[in-house]
Amino acid sequence: MIDERLIDYIRDNLRKGYSLDSLRKVLIDEGWDPNQVNEAINYVQNISPPASPPVPSPHPSWSPPEEEETRKPSRPTGVTIICILGFLGAILLLISGVLLVGLGGIIVNTGIPFLGNETASVTLGGFGSVLGPLLDLMGFVLIALAVIYFVSFYLLLKMNRIGFVLVILLGLLQIIGSAISFSMNNATMIVLWAIIIAYLFIKRKFFV
Repeated sequence: MIDERLIDYIRDNLRKGYSLDSLRKVLIDEGWDPNQVNEAINYVQNISPPASPPVPSPHPSWSPPEEEETRKPSRPTGVTIICILGFLGAILLLISGVLLVGLGGIIVNTGIPFLGNETASVTLGGFGSVLGPLLDLMGFVLIALAVIYFVSFYLLLKMNRIGFVLVILLGLLQIIGSAISFSMNNATMIVLWAIIIAYLFIKRKFFV
């Protein structure tokens, strides 16, 4: 016997403009038996075939958004949480980059006294011609990474497959870098990124 909840769910979402293929995929991903899903879809098609055609015909201009919705199911909560964490990380990278660029400029232009020792200050001032540009370079690298993070997690938030690929690549690079310079903090990052990558692979069918 066909579960009435399946029939009601399919009817309601057909009225909203979702396609049968997308509904079948979402229901199977949620754990419903594929045979029951197919029976429910066939039942709805046989009982009420004229339900979907009247919707686009009086309003043809609305069909592209309807099709766009069918290709982009609702965003899972876990993806939203991952994107929020990604945006926070991007903000921290941006702030760190700006601070390093500013510090590099200060060292190049003025030097920094070391414990009030003028000799040490002069030495640092001479070394500033090397240290300052190095800090500037590190700062610009962090700023560039922050931009990449923002773009990647924004596309992920929009359920875009490019964002999915970019975040996976960022996670793999982070895991490799943390494994090379291993510490307790890096171990936490490895575990966190491993969880994020595993979760995104589980939900990969949602990204189009």
